Parts: sequence; C-alpha cells; structure tokens
Amino acid sequence: MSNQAAANGNAFAGQKLHNQNCTSCHDSRIYTRPNRIIHSYVDLKRRVKFCESNNGLDWNTQEIEDVATYLNQKHYKFNK
Repeated sequence: MSNQAAANGNAFAGQKLHNQNCTSCHDSRIYTRPNRIIHSYVDLKRRVKFCESNNGLDWNTQEIEDVATYLNQKHYKFNK
C-alpha cells in the first residue's frame, strides 16, 4: 500500500463506523494489548477488511480505509 492510499482515509467517518460496528465484539483494549497481531498499516487494513467481511458489513473500499485511518490515528500510530 502506498503512503498516499493510507492518507486518504477520513478518521471522523471511520470513528463513526467503528463505534457503530466494532465495539459490539470487543473494546479498545484489543488495540493496545502487548501481544497484538497488527504490526503495520498494511496489517491493520487487512484486519479491518477481515472483520468487515466476517461480520457481513459490506463496507466499500473507502469505508475500510476510513476505519483503518481512525484506528491508526487513535491507537497504532504507524508512519504513513
């Protein structure tokens, strides 16, 4: 994924989607646990897509990018 693609997400829209859909399965401690499985922005975006698909959310590419951008800004802080 290019740095430009990672910068195209809207964190505000991603926060809204996250809060409406993701917190029913887990709270934010999953993002900050010591043994987390996400180690890069690419990993993060893949995990958002995985969760979206497993929960039948039918998000488009931009919505996945928005949620990944929100999570990155809030919790992960990967360089883009």
